Amino acid sequence: MHRSGTSALSGELDAQGVCFGDDFIQDIEAVNQKGFFENRELVAINEEILTELGQSWFSCFDLHHRLGNYQLNESLKQRMVGLLKSEQFAEHHYCGLKDPRLSLLLPIWLDVINEIGDTACAVVMNRDCSQVSRSLKTRDQMTPLHSQYLWEYYTIAAVEHSQNLARIWVEHRHLMQDTVAVINQIFAELTISLSCSAAQFVEPKISRHTSVQPPLSVDSLNQRIAAAEAPLDDIQWQTEWQGLLDNIAANPLFIANMTESFSRLNLAIAKSIEVGEMHDYAISVIRERDAKIQELNHTIEENGQYTSHCHDVIAEKDAGLAYYEQETRDLKAQIESLSETTAAQQEQLDTQQILLDKWPIKNIAKIFYK
Repeated sequence: MHRSGTSALSGELDAQGVCFGDDFIQDIEAVNQKGFFENRELVAINEEILTELGQSWFSCFDLHHRLGNYQLNESLKQRMVGLLKSEQFAEHHYCGLKDPRLSLLLPIWLDVINEIGDTACAVVMNRDCSQVSRSLKTRDQMTPLHSQYLWEYYTIAAVEHSQNLARIWVEHRHLMQDTVAVINQIFAELTISLSCSAAQFVEPKISRHTSVQPPLSVDSLNQRIAAAEAPLDDIQWQTEWQGLLDNIAANPLFIANMTESFSRLNLAIAKSIEVGEMHDYAISVIRERDAKIQELNHTIEENGQYTSHCHDVIAEKDAGLAYYEQETRDLKAQIESLSETTAAQQEQLDTQQILLDKWPIKNIAKIFYK
């Protein structure tokens, strides 16, 4: 049954050497912070089978009528075989399948398991009905009466479907009190060649709900299980099963209204979660854009600082250019002055040359020898 401690048991068995695979459904911190140990493909297959049967995990009270006439389609069968023979289990001698829906659909799986030549055994996990009810109320907002009906149906169905298997009945409170003893008892009674010397997964403090008196139950099955020193025998279970079926048959409208109300409630919750997720997404987008705007502002500020620096450099270069332009003008003035002086001197030289050209050579000689 859901919320019966099967995750804790599966986690401990997995830690002790029984492989439950490596592709699990997503953990939910507020529900099972250490994981569900439910194989993703296993859950998907079971959900599809229940859908084909017109049932669901919370509305399965007509399953006993429909299961007998159900024909497993080849596609689903191949998926089941593929899962059982997948690489995640290939290297392990002891493997486990954990999904509360197996309590309802075990006959279908047993046919496939037997067909591929594997051997199955069963661990039936029981938890006080009131604790299961409180947990389902917390997780799914399920009414106590609805969860009680489910607890009884799942519990009796699990016993009914596993009656021809090697199996062991495990109480949740015993697992919490002495994990090592319970695990070793499972190994011993199911002839599993493993041993447990210390708990590696179960933490008793994780158990949040304690039982209340009197325990909630549709027809006091919970009290009889709790009071019994050993699990009920096959005749007692058959009596309980028939009593439950008679109760369901006598109240079809009530059962239908109960499950329909829960379905609508879950749909409303799913919609509210979807709206919440959309709101969270919108907030994340806004925050992302704010971060980008802040980044752009920072970039603009950096660019502004760089631009200011560039302006300073340009001003410095302009000042340098102005200095060199002035130097150039001064040099030009000096060159012009020198040019004028040179021109004047050249003019004097030209005049002297003309005079020299006009004088006879003898006059020049007189000048030199005078």
